[in-house]
Amino acid sequence: MGSGKNKKKEQTPSVASMFRTPGSMQSDSQHTEDEDSGPEEGTHTSDPMVPLTIGILRGMLTKATADIKSHVASEINKQLAVLKADVTALSTRTDQTETLISTLTATITAHTQEIAYFCSWMTALEDSLEDLNNRSRRNNIQIRAYPTRTIDPHSKSHLQSSSTGTHGMGLRNGQGAPGLKTSDSQPVHPQGCYHLATLFSG
Repeated sequence: MGSGKNKKKEQTPSVASMFRTPGSMQSDSQHTEDEDSGPEEGTHTSDPMVPLTIGILRGMLTKATADIKSHVASEINKQLAVLKADVTALSTRTDQTETLISTLTATITAHTQEIAYFCSWMTALEDSLEDLNNRSRRNNIQIRAYPTRTIDPHSKSHLQSSSTGTHGMGLRNGQGAPGLKTSDSQPVHPQGCYHLATLFSG
């Protein structure tokens, strides 16, 4: 009995199939063919603008990629030019600094040598002054006044006659000179002074 019912169901047509028109049947067959051909073929055949759109998009992508590459390359070249100019300026400044340092080093060396020379010269000058000071203290040379009348200051007789009365009356530190007396006991005012070494040199 069950098998008989199934046979009856298979043999009974559906309501939709009973009311199909020739146009609907053709549409169903075309739809079935589109499904069998796959989604890509059905898309291309159904919309002819799709390939054109894909081509346009590919062209736009290619152009955008080329523009980006060109812009990036241009910016890189600009930055490289700026960096090159900066490096060149730094190199020039470095050369100038090295030249200045060399000049300053030579000047400092010359000044150091001059300072060493002047230090040695000042040391020698101090030694010479100290030696002269010591000699002047050891000699302790006295200064005597001489009369205004004509007297040969280099004569030994004059020195012998006047040394007894004038010895010990030397002038030091700008002291005033007393008047000297000649043989006629007339005071004679001094007009100058002689160094004893000068007197004895004749």
